[in-house]
Amino acid sequence: YHFFVEPHQIGAEEIRIEGADVNHIRNVLRMKPGEEILISSREGGDYFCRVEELEPEYLLLYTSDA
Repeated sequence: YHFFVEPHQIGAEEIRIEGADVNHIRNVLRMKPGEEILISSREGGDYFCRVEELEPEYLLLYTSDA
């Protein structure tokens, strides 16, 4: 799966997903902690991530650069 985020959502080792994508990832794709996802910054840069936390308002992903 591939999602896009704003640059402010990307930290040194983690990415925080908020908004409508949270519902899609949790309830449509039914992803669980440990699963992998591709995240792209709208300003460039791709990150292969592992789902770490699935909260009702946000997801926390750990990154490794693509």
